[in-house]
Amino acid sequence: MTYQINPALYAVSAVQLLFGLAFPAALWIIWRIRTKAKHSSVLFGAVTFVLFALILETLPKLPLYLLKNPVSDYINGHAWAYALIGAALAGIFEEVGRYICFRTVMKKAHDPKEAVAHGIGHGGIECVYILCSVGVTYIIYAVMLQSGTFDTLYAQVPAEYAYQLDDIRTQLTEFRFSAASLLPLLERVFAVAFHIAGSVIVFRAAQRRDKRFWLPVMILLHTLLDIPAALYQKQVLTILPVEIYLALCSAVCCVIACKVYRTMRSEYSAADADPASA
Repeated sequence: MTYQINPALYAVSAVQLLFGLAFPAALWIIWRIRTKAKHSSVLFGAVTFVLFALILETLPKLPLYLLKNPVSDYINGHAWAYALIGAALAGIFEEVGRYICFRTVMKKAHDPKEAVAHGIGHGGIECVYILCSVGVTYIIYAVMLQSGTFDTLYAQVPAEYAYQLDDIRTQLTEFRFSAASLLPLLERVFAVAFHIAGSVIVFRAAQRRDKRFWLPVMILLHTLLDIPAALYQKQVLTILPVEIYLALCSAVCCVIACKVYRTMRSEYSAADADPASA
């Protein structure tokens, strides 16, 4: 069976692909030109996300979410547990990952501009991963729906996972362009801003023993940031309040990070001017 797909879906997916690549690249180019931050810092930020968020974070998620057992049944059946546990795992793994990166491979970095570069890498690669994977996936499924091969795939999927393809088919065949179609782009802007701010704050925790309290603070902020998004996945919340909440959380975190950055910058400049005081 073939399905009709709104051509606007392809345009929106293409925009997501281009934005997912261009936005983080533009951020890094601008920051690099302005500050001469090291390429290695942005690379370490990207690797931190891949290692801690995409690989290590999935290990506890297997028994808690994916493998069928009484615990996963309870978590997946209760929105509050689904949201809280998933958000806490993201907060712990990503923020501890930043901290470990700053304490190991970036331990010789003292200029806070490198923390911003790390955040661009961390948030940037997440932007690429989310927007580009979604854009490509939608285009592939849309082509399959139009060509009639989607039903063949559907017949091969186990019954317990067929609902996911049902959701995709409904979403793509009923797609109508609106301003909300571009909300994922705005969401990534807020998310990247949050990751840059988070890297600055955790950098402070890694630099000074008496500032290590910033690490649990960032874990808490990250957890609070992700809870509404998880509730949206469980259809408890609609997209607009989630985006507003994300914007507010990112703004709060950025305000904190700006103050922390200015303090670190002053300390770094003073130490650079008077090496004996460092």
